Amino acid sequence: MSREALLIVDDESRVLRSLKAIFRSGYQVHTTTNCLEALQFLKNEKINTIISDQRMPEMRGVDLLHQARQISPNTMRLLLTGYSDADSTQDAINEGEVYRYITKPWGQDEIRSVVADAMKISQNLFKVDHAPSYDAATCIEAVDKTGLLVLDKRVAISEVIKNLFRESCEVHYAQTIEDAARVFVRHPIKVVIVNVPPGNGDYPSFLKLVKSQYPLMVTVAIMAESDSDAIISLINQGQIYRYVPVTVPAGRTRICIQSAINYAHHLGMHPELAERHRVEEDDAPQTISAVNRGRIIESMSMLKRRLLSMRTAAQSNRVQLSD
Repeated sequence: MSREALLIVDDESRVLRSLKAIFRSGYQVHTTTNCLEALQFLKNEKINTIISDQRMPEMRGVDLLHQARQISPNTMRLLLTGYSDADSTQDAINEGEVYRYITKPWGQDEIRSVVADAMKISQNLFKVDHAPSYDAATCIEAVDKTGLLVLDKRVAISEVIKNLFRESCEVHYAQTIEDAARVFVRHPIKVVIVNVPPGNGDYPSFLKLVKSQYPLMVTVAIMAESDSDAIISLINQGQIYRYVPVTVPAGRTRICIQSAINYAHHLGMHPELAERHRVEEDDAPQTISAVNRGRIIESMSMLKRRLLSMRTAAQSNRVQLSD
C-alpha cells in the first residue's frame, strides 16, 4: 500500500532537511525550493498535504496555495511562516483557504499532529469521487432564502448586509451571544457573520464553538483591527471561511459574503466535505459562560436535525418528481 504523500516547499534547504527528517518515516515526502516545481508535482502526483513557506522568491506561499487549491482541491494546505502580518493572514483565508497556519519555530509534536490530521482528512476527501470541486465564483441557486446571522454589538453592519442581501437571504441580527443562541433555535442559519470588536471579547470563542459543533456552518469574521495573532487563531481554531476588514468597500464585502453563501449551499449538497474544516482543540480558558455554551450546543443539535429533515424532504420530492 502506498503511503500518503507530503509536499514541502521552502526556499531554505535547512528547513526542508529538518521537516523531511521529521516526516520521512511516516510519509512519502517530496521537497522543493521552487514554487513552479511544486505546482508541477501537484499536477502529476497525488499529494495529500502541502506545506508551503510564506516568503518565497517566485511567489508568496498564499499565492502558491491558492493555485494548489485549484489544481488539487483534495490536497490539504498548510502555511508556514516565521513572521506574522495581517495581509498574509488575511490572504491565507481568502485566497489559499488554508487548513492551518504554522509559525516558526514549530514544536515537533505540534507539527506532527497537524500533518497527521491533514493526512486523515485528505485520505477521506480523495475517496469521495462524486463531489465536484468548488469554484468560489460560482453562484449556486438556492430554493429557499439563505439564513444569515449577523452578530454585532451595533446595528450598522447588520443594516448594510440586509440591504445587500435582502432579495436572496433572510438576515437575522443578534447583539449578544445570548441573542445568537435564540436565533439558532428559531431559524435555519447557514452563514454566521461576526463583527469582532477590538480586544476580541467572547466572539472568537463563539465562532470556534459554532464551528466545532456544526462544521457545515460557514463563518465570516469582520474586524476593525488588523490583529494577525487573532486572525491566525480564527484560522486554526475556528476555521473561518472569510476575513473581511471593516474598512473594505461594500462591493468587496458583498463578494466575500456571497462566496460564503455559495459555499454553504455546496456543503449542504456535499456534507462529507465539511471534514476539511475540522477545528483543532482550544486549550485557552473558555470565555463563554457555561449557560451560553449549553444554549449554543443545544441549538446546533436542533439545527442539525432541522436541516437533515429539510434535506430528506427535498430528496423525497425529487424522487416523486422523477417518478
